[in-house]
Amino acid sequence: MTLPTIISKTQKKDRAVKLKKVYSVLSQAIQQTLVEDGTTENWKLVDYDFQATESTVKKIIPYLKVAQNCKNQRGCWAFPYYYQNGNSTNINTPNQYSYYITLADGTNIFFDIVGTTNAQLFIYTDINGNKKPNTFGDDIFAFKIKNNKIEPYSTNLDACDPSKNNSNGMSCVYRIMQDNWEIKY
Repeated sequence: MTLPTIISKTQKKDRAVKLKKVYSVLSQAIQQTLVEDGTTENWKLVDYDFQATESTVKKIIPYLKVAQNCKNQRGCWAFPYYYQNGNSTNINTPNQYSYYITLADGTNIFFDIVGTTNAQLFIYTDINGNKKPNTFGDDIFAFKIKNNKIEPYSTNLDACDPSKNNSNGMSCVYRIMQDNWEIKY
């Protein structure tokens, strides 16, 4: 085995361990929030409404070790960030409707409510904070809250296949979970 291969395997293992940890931390925070505030149907999720996002996140963050609370301002997320296929998301500033925090371990998280009917809370994590590469499937991973639990953003495995030009990396959490918390791509 060559040195670059060993380094790559070690980095993948480290990223998978960090992802599993943040998944566990978020899952516990969501479950504790549900104990206090009931089901997600009671959360009044409204797209394009910062007050709704802030109200929802304020229910969750007491159960997280937050080092920095940026709300909808710069500082808790690196811009720009990229899809797995290398294309930019073309998002260069914080979304005025999203909520950004940094955990004590350096993980950046942003919360976003999406959908006008049956709105859902999406959670994006950058497991190495503002450090590069800021790419879905590499250091950025996506989740959603559905049926009162956190789950992968998508189960479409084609969206986590670096060999495909249209792969955005949004479903890599699902792929990693299916591979027993290993990054095999």
